[in-house]
Amino acid sequence: MPRLSEARREERWRHLLTSAWSCFSRNGFHATSMDDVIAATGMSSSAVYR
Repeated sequence: MPRLSEARREERWRHLLTSAWSCFSRNGFHATSMDDVIAATGMSSSAVYR
């Protein structure tokens, strides 16, 4: 059995995309680092990369 349900995985994916989009809007795509996106999500780096 997977650790995350499909619904929870989708919710996290949407949260990640929304957070990344906010960073891109604020700083621009080329000036945004993964650390910026990770901080915006409030999740651990391993959760984001997974």
